[in-house]
Amino acid sequence: QAGQFNEEQVFEAYDINDFLEKSDLTSRRLKTALKVSLRAYRMQSEIEAAMQRETALREAADIANLAKSEFLANMSHELRSPLTSIKSGLGTIEEVLNDDDADEEDHEDVVQAISYAKSSANRLLNLVNSILDLSKLEAGKMEFNIKENDIGKIIKSACHEIGPQLEPKSLTLSTQIDDIDLHIALDRDKIMQVMINLLNNAVKFSDSNKDIKVLLFESSLPTGRRGTDMGSFPSLTVEVRDTGICIPQDELLLVFDKFSQSSKTKDGSGGTGLGLPISQEIILAHNGKIRAESNQDGYVSFIFTLPRIDLTEINALSMAKGDHHE
Repeated sequence: QAGQFNEEQVFEAYDINDFLEKSDLTSRRLKTALKVSLRAYRMQSEIEAAMQRETALREAADIANLAKSEFLANMSHELRSPLTSIKSGLGTIEEVLNDDDADEEDHEDVVQAISYAKSSANRLLNLVNSILDLSKLEAGKMEFNIKENDIGKIIKSACHEIGPQLEPKSLTLSTQIDDIDLHIALDRDKIMQVMINLLNNAVKFSDSNKDIKVLLFESSLPTGRRGTDMGSFPSLTVEVRDTGICIPQDELLLVFDKFSQSSKTKDGSGGTGLGLPISQEIILAHNGKIRAESNQDGYVSFIFTLPRIDLTEINALSMAKGDHHE
């Protein structure tokens, strides 16, 4: 009833936003009060949603900045190390050339310094090339030479090239290629680069006296991007399997990010972390898919699938490389 309640006491005792005396209340004023309250509620909801988005963006930015800082620190080390080696080698060469009493042993030091400097220069060049490749791939500026190739031969060539890296850790490398048609439209050099990246990764993180396996088998890719799409393309799948460091399930996508590494592989063993992002961009440019799996049996697999594309579609694929980021 009017006058029975004190407005100030009601506001303090109850969670309310307005107080209307019955004696002053009209239909028009009630409607106005309701509209004002609804507008205030909407504004409050929008503000809270905006604050939540801002918090999420800030957290994402913090994570990205941390990952970028780690990447730049690692990159700095990768750049400084070969440059230091080259500088040291040039210093040795200069010292011997300016020494009138230099003997045969000093000349041997020069030969060794040249060898070390050449190796470091190649390492530095490979690093710069990787950075440039990734930039071109992400910008859709990389040129592809799509032709029909025997992917089995590419796999064998990659395994042969990686062979010398197996001996120091007593690793074994085997291939299991199904009896199928291995001819498929692709850029031979780019897929070779993917294979070398994946095999390098397997060698790097495998324990001594372990096995690395490369499997090639028939598969399929969905025609669309939605889970309800029922059609599929005939495809070929390559799996590089090792018994190295298992990757946590929540980090299987993270390993393809150029600014991130799995928490299990941050062991200070070096590496730029660009191999997997480059491999992903190359596979996507072929309209394929790549993923990582960490199996309960103790092995890690990197698996990529390429669609079998008719030769009449090769030119169209070569020209349409800008849509694989969608």
